[in-house]
Amino acid sequence: MNAIANAESSTLRPAFTTNSLAVLKQFAKSGNGGAFVTDFSVANEVAAGDIVALPIKHPLLDNQYIRVLVKSNRPLTCATKELLTWIKTRMTAFNMPNE
Repeated sequence: MNAIANAESSTLRPAFTTNSLAVLKQFAKSGNGGAFVTDFSVANEVAAGDIVALPIKHPLLDNQYIRVLVKSNRPLTCATKELLTWIKTRMTAFNMPNE
C-alpha cells in the first residue's frame, strides 16, 4: 500500500500496524477505520454481512498472484501435489491463470 501511496504522491498514516488478521478484522468491524486485506481473508465476514470489502483499483495491484514455493530441481512431493489440488478446488480466489 505504501508503494501505491508513493506512486500517487501521497503518504499513509495508519492508526496502528499489526500482522494479526484477527485484529485487522476486529478494527474494521468496530467502525473506527478500515484495513487493507485480501478478499479471501475476509470472505466469511463479508458473506455474513459483518463487513464490506471495497475494491481498490490501481495498476500496481493488477495481476497479483499467490505462489507455493518448493525446492528447485526436485519432483513435487505427494503432500505438495495434494496442497495444490486442494487450493485449486477449494480456494477459487487463488486459482492459477491458464490452468
